[in-house]
Amino acid sequence: MTTQFIPTGCSKLDELLGGGIPLGRLTLIYGEAGSGKTTIALQASVSAARMGFKVLYLDCDRRIPVERLKAFAQKDFDEVSSRVIVSRPESFSEQTM
Repeated sequence: MTTQFIPTGCSKLDELLGGGIPLGRLTLIYGEAGSGKTTIALQASVSAARMGFKVLYLDCDRRIPVERLKAFAQKDFDEVSSRVIVSRPESFSEQTM
């Protein structure tokens, strides 16, 4: 069985990961503040949407403005945004539901 990957938007990172983020697996992205975690998550979300997947993006920090998603999607923003659902939990208990 061949593993499919979602591109991260960074070719060097995709190369290090063996092709990108593997489909069907839970992937944890962690690092210090300002290390690019949100950028990678947004770029991978756009890539997945372009592949035809529905994406649920949990914005627990409430810091993802539409303009930032537009910057990554650019010319196909309308199509990409129709597949990306952004949820902004109001409390820790909502994050665990």
